[in-house]
Amino acid sequence: MNAKERELIRALPNRLLGIVFGIIMVVNAGPFGKAAPDEIQDIVTTNLSLLGWLIIGMSLLRTVIDYWLKLTPETD
Repeated sequence: MNAKERELIRALPNRLLGIVFGIIMVVNAGPFGKAAPDEIQDIVTTNLSLLGWLIIGMSLLRTVIDYWLKLTPETD
């Protein structure tokens, strides 16, 4: 196992934590929206859901990019 593989494995829990945090935000967007004042319930629900999906997407994208960079040989 070389240094790049070790670095990638070390960063994986942070990526997974981002995915889990995003899922928690998406699942709890409805209850948080209902807890907000009546005028902004829809906005809060939509924004929390959107933010959760963005966190999930960015974490997945970063993980895929890191693995792709590890698997492809360097060419200079």
